Amino acid sequence: MIITRDVINKNIKFYDYDILTSKSFEYDFNYLSKCIDLYKNFLLLSGIQPQKTVIIGEDIGIWQVAALFACYELGLTVIVFDLFNINLYVHKKTPNLLNLDVNYNNTIQNLLPIDYFILSYKRLPVEKEISTKHYYTIQYANKTLVRYFDHDDVNKSKICNTVLSQKEFILTKSLTSGTSGAPKCIQHTHEFLYSLMYRNSKQFYGKYINTRSLNHGSSIFCYLMPAIISKNVTHFYLVKGFPITYLDPNTHITEKKDKETFIIFEERILKTIEFCNSIGGADHISTCDASVCEAMFKQIKSNYFSRTNIHVLSYIKSEWVDNYYKTGIIGDIISNFGSNETTGPVFLNKASDKNFSETLYRKNDDYFDVKIVDAGVEVSMPVYNKTITMTDKFVLENDRYNHQGRSDLLRINDLQINFKDYTSICNEYFNSNLIIDQIKSEIYLAIWEEVNFSLEIRMKIYKLNRRLVKISEGKHKISKYNILKYSEYFSGIKIDMESLRDYFRNPNETYKKLT
Repeated sequence: MIITRDVINKNIKFYDYDILTSKSFEYDFNYLSKCIDLYKNFLLLSGIQPQKTVIIGEDIGIWQVAALFACYELGLTVIVFDLFNINLYVHKKTPNLLNLDVNYNNTIQNLLPIDYFILSYKRLPVEKEISTKHYYTIQYANKTLVRYFDHDDVNKSKICNTVLSQKEFILTKSLTSGTSGAPKCIQHTHEFLYSLMYRNSKQFYGKYINTRSLNHGSSIFCYLMPAIISKNVTHFYLVKGFPITYLDPNTHITEKKDKETFIIFEERILKTIEFCNSIGGADHISTCDASVCEAMFKQIKSNYFSRTNIHVLSYIKSEWVDNYYKTGIIGDIISNFGSNETTGPVFLNKASDKNFSETLYRKNDDYFDVKIVDAGVEVSMPVYNKTITMTDKFVLENDRYNHQGRSDLLRINDLQINFKDYTSICNEYFNSNLIIDQIKSEIYLAIWEEVNFSLEIRMKIYKLNRRLVKISEGKHKISKYNILKYSEYFSGIKIDMESLRDYFRNPNETYKKLT
């Protein structure tokens, strides 16, 4: 089986919506199909060859979807790579590759070769925007293809029936985290992803909102693709401008819009809620990281979200279940557990589970055959007829799988933490420990110096936090901190991190919150 536009539900009503401008564009399958033809003809005239790699630099919306299906039908391998995070922090006076964010630089080099980079003329970097990821991706690509056609050209498009794909062709390419060695390129075929997306399509129905597409491994085949083919989805919204990571307005981190206007993340959250209210509520919103979810939940004032299922790639916090699901503010919260090798979901956790626990997952069906082994979890892959071992530790408890974590990987808001580097930075300021709480998606700071909270100590805490925010492009920040006695948390061999996590999780303790 190969993936072409034929898999799309022809009865869906499509909408592009820009949170920043409040502009909406409605279209149907026939219009989308013409856009796919435009893109295919453009790529063929540009001399593309099947099984060459491509990064898609289109904004979320109709042209990104058209580019995806054009690549699918022409047999290209789509590199899953997020170009729409916060702009890089590059020295303004010398904007060259040496100043490129290290994580970005390493990531993109591990994805080489990049045969084609396709983007809109609207996304071509100008002199004042050379610190963007689009600018640096152009430097790495063997060939940059710029789309100059737009909606005015749709009715001029010629039907393109050329299909170059085959079921064994590689459709996607992405990277593992690289925690236990050099990052590995993971590839998946048309045949496997075709099978997977139909399996995943069963969970989507009604009004579906997609906020990110090419952001994480093969998550596009857990969310966007299953929803766009689902026979039960009626309205499909592609929302541009949804915050990727929530930052408290007090951090003064903003994104630039139209070179002049700065919009704080808080305002994007409110505009997103207003949009959902304007369409009478949605049945599914995919995908949010923990910080965005929390910020959105706090701002919901209407009952339009009472049927909305929020899909996340993080743990579900017990506070969310108590404060938002059980009170009827949110319909359900669904956590997807998988890996780049397996895509997924292999397991699901839901707020609606009557015996909910933050770390307890269930098998949703028998698509993946799983077995608990000493090394982690063995996942038997359909189509490929091979077994993948995930190093995450699980304990089988009746019919549920209790996630015990993974010692070699720390991730907050869907971004890996380099704990060694963070600890080194922390030690520049004081004798302390950073405590990573993946279940709550928070970072805590325990200061061991026998000092009071002087102005100097507070300034150091704020400086440290700003560095972590900058390094992580807003995904990591210290949420709580305190000066504690080292002896009370020393177990005789090492610091008892679990006791520290329990301390900062307890709402009755005297720690301070960083705002």
